[in-house]
Amino acid sequence: MSRFWTTFIRNLGLLALLTVGGLLTACGVFHRQPPLPTPVVMDEPPASWATPTTTPIPAAWVVVLPADAPPEAQAWAEQSRPWVQAMGLRWATVPDLAAADAQAPVAALIAMPPVPWTDAQGWALAHAQTRVLAWVTEPGAAPDPDKIPPNLTLMLSEPLSWEQRFFLAGYSTVLTTQHWRAGLLYTSPPGYGALELAADFNRGATYWCGPCVPAHPPMVAYPLAVEVPPGVEDAASWQEAARTLLNQAPMEAIYVRGPAPAETLDFLKQHDVVVIWDGSSQSKADVSMYFDPWTILDKSWAEAWLDEEEEPLVYARWRVEVSSPTALSPGRVRLIEEMVQLLESGRVAVQVPGGP
Repeated sequence: MSRFWTTFIRNLGLLALLTVGGLLTACGVFHRQPPLPTPVVMDEPPASWATPTTTPIPAAWVVVLPADAPPEAQAWAEQSRPWVQAMGLRWATVPDLAAADAQAPVAALIAMPPVPWTDAQGWALAHAQTRVLAWVTEPGAAPDPDKIPPNLTLMLSEPLSWEQRFFLAGYSTVLTTQHWRAGLLYTSPPGYGALELAADFNRGATYWCGPCVPAHPPMVAYPLAVEVPPGVEDAASWQEAARTLLNQAPMEAIYVRGPAPAETLDFLKQHDVVVIWDGSSQSKADVSMYFDPWTILDKSWAEAWLDEEEEPLVYARWRVEVSSPTALSPGRVRLIEEMVQLLESGRVAVQVPGGP
């Protein structure tokens, strides 16, 4: 091979080496690579990697409030909301017992009237961890405490029987009189005879005043009674019955039990009669008397109840609201309240042995 070609081949090889070296340099093959980071071993994953958790739902205070619940029940349910929430419970209302399960977990269930207490008893048996409160609205219908489930409490909104109620009415009415001239204007509840309840009214009066003989004529055998037939609510019929009662003899006080319209109470007051109303506060009456199951159900009672410190039977409080201060003195109001306790405890019996 000639010298020319030898030189040419050597130069061509050198050029190839330079070209390949330039390409490798451009690609960073000969650059120093940074060292790999040291692995970090963590005992716990960072918060951003933690498994998400669900906040527990607070237990509920559920009020079973049917559409036909009395206004007092609806008002109490709404008033209970602030102190229920202050106890850390959810406050909820449902239309019936079946809907209560959707509010789980349920700490307390309040079954408002007209939910039958027997239905609430069945719910309590099926939910042994829930405290249940229900109303017994039938007068004098107190169940055997030993047969009540331990998580069920019954509110006796009418702890006295009808016989006891009329006895108390007679006793209370004569307390407002000076000469025992007392009367009863009433409608009999279903299943009760007019004469029977009038006799109970008479027994209550004579318990206080004995023969109830006025100090001066007319010497009438007080108390007197006139019944308005059950279901009658019109003003004309009630006013006619009131006129019949007033025509029998002079009256100092009349106890009114039944759906008497306000006009009837006005008519009685026009004849200078003390009007005692059987029912919640009535502006036309001088005295209103009734059982109030709502005032005792406050936050302090609820806390004790949830801690199972309350008895299985709770008695509604008897209230005597005096609109006319001259009708009843505070001392005589206390006498009425004491009589309620005597009747509830059975220490005063209404029926006379051998009597009707």
